[in-house]
Amino acid sequence: MVTHSTKAASHAGRVLFIKDGELFHQIYRGNHTNEQQYQRISDTLTLLATGGDVHE
Repeated sequence: MVTHSTKAASHAGRVLFIKDGELFHQIYRGNHTNEQQYQRISDTLTLLATGGDVHE
């Protein structure tokens, strides 16, 4: 699935983040709840928007 919806993406087992046409970061769901996954995605989107780096 390709989506810009954080809520929809929070149900996925793996989320890829693309920046400037290249893979920027990926998150695997693991044992996280939908709410935890939603927050992890939101945090990464904030980093993308502010030009930060992901340290995980």
